[in-house]
Amino acid sequence: MNRILVTVFLLTQFSAVTVASNKDTSTKTLNGAIFTGVDKEIHYKEKLKIKDISNDVVTFDLNTEADYADIGEVCEGEIEDGKGKLVKNQIVFEGQEGCSIVMHLSKTRDRVSITDNNCNYYHGANCDFGGKNLKLNR
Repeated sequence: MNRILVTVFLLTQFSAVTVASNKDTSTKTLNGAIFTGVDKEIHYKEKLKIKDISNDVVTFDLNTEADYADIGEVCEGEIEDGKGKLVKNQIVFEGQEGCSIVMHLSKTRDRVSITDNNCNYYHGANCDFGGKNLKLNR
């Protein structure tokens, strides 16, 4: 009976260490990561830089730019030193004036797609951060 309890205890402790180690590794690989996207047809560029991850809080910069030559407009948007919460494979940001952004990380963490809602404060009415499939460029 004692041998079985000791074995179960050791297996439980080993599993806990393994899980913690995997989490640390996955967040460390995102530190300093730069994701970019370009669409030459509509002349847009977007860049997400993960600056730091600490206690599941992600500090990031997010920039978008589009050149609408047909109507003579350029739109730009930017968030500097944004702070989002890392929840599973998502970074969730709540900003000024009701802005919410969810950055969906692929399972391999080499791509990001972004959904934004009500973020005109950061990019104006003609721009957005959403819908892009950004690739890791580290």
